[in-house]
Formats: sequence, structure tokens, C-alpha cells
Amino acid sequence: MTPTIAVTWAPVGKTPTVHHFDRRDRVSAISGISVSPARQRLNLYFQLYTENIRQLQARDFLRQLKAEGRCVLFSTHIMQEVAALCDRIVIIAGGRVVADGSPAALRELAKEQSLEEAFVKIIGAAAVGELA
Repeated sequence: MTPTIAVTWAPVGKTPTVHHFDRRDRVSAISGISVSPARQRLNLYFQLYTENIRQLQARDFLRQLKAEGRCVLFSTHIMQEVAALCDRIVIIAGGRVVADGSPAALRELAKEQSLEEAFVKIIGAAAVGELA
């Protein structure tokens, strides 16, 4: 991804700085796919934004799908997002499922208070072969 180029100026001896969040040359999209076994078809959900998507907008979109009763497959390594959005977590390490359960169950399995610490401990245990 190439950053946008901005021509700036600054007084002699000062470094010009450009602070911007919005990228006017891009369109951001959030999308989700769900499978309807009863109707035997795929459904596509999406929202388009002319500005960059912020974390809260992505969370709201996923919560909306969840409220509609949709199954959401959410892949991330950010445990704060997982804790806020997910009812069930599957941890995959080395191509194998090493843990599966609710956030509370995974914290209990690892005997840790935070989900992030539990994730690190479970992945570490899987790497040395302590988890079956």
C-alpha cells in the first residue's frame, strides 16, 4: 500500500509534518458471509465507507450480524476484540486445534485472569507438546 503524497511547507529549520487519518483515494468495506442451511445458499453482508473504518464500526457490524442470529467466523490475534465479540473460541496452532471453548473456559483451562495471557499460555503449551 502506497501512502498518499502531500506537498507541505514549513519554516526554515522546521520539519513539515502531515497528520491525516482519512484516505480520500480509497473505499473501505466491511463484509461478512453466512451460510443458510435451510435455504441452501450463501448470504453476503457488507457496508461501504468513504472514510477509513474505525475499530468501533467493525465491532458494530459484527454485533449487528450476531444480533440477527448469524454465525460469524472472526479471525484475529487481538484478544481484546475476541473477548468483546466472541461466544466460542477455537485456537489453532501448527495446523491443529489446540483449544476450543468459551472465553471463560479457556481462561480456566490456562488458569489465567485475562484471555490474552490464556492465549499465550495455551499456544506455548501446544508448541512444547503439553496439550493433546
